Amino acid sequence: SSLPHVLATALVNSESMNTLTKYFVAGSFRDGTRVADINAPLWTKLFLSNKDNLLYEINRFSAALQSFSTMLAEEDAQGMTRFLQQAAMRRRELVHETHSR
Repeated sequence: SSLPHVLATALVNSESMNTLTKYFVAGSFRDGTRVADINAPLWTKLFLSNKDNLLYEINRFSAALQSFSTMLAEEDAQGMTRFLQQAAMRRRELVHETHSR
């Protein structure tokens, strides 16, 4: 559960985010960054107490992001579609939603 907090804070701290960004954000941005409004001292302690697992997950996430970046750069539409379909299926399995889209 620590990784989403790291991702949300990294997104909000991205150089792409600036004072004008607030005029262009929608629900998915608000949903995805909600946990960035964080109790910094508490979460620093939590991150440090779970350092090894968190580093492992950050590295795995970075690899998945790099894979998607490569597909995008190479305009690999089939690979991107498979990546997105796999994510949709895995998400439904993770939250026990079995209906199809």
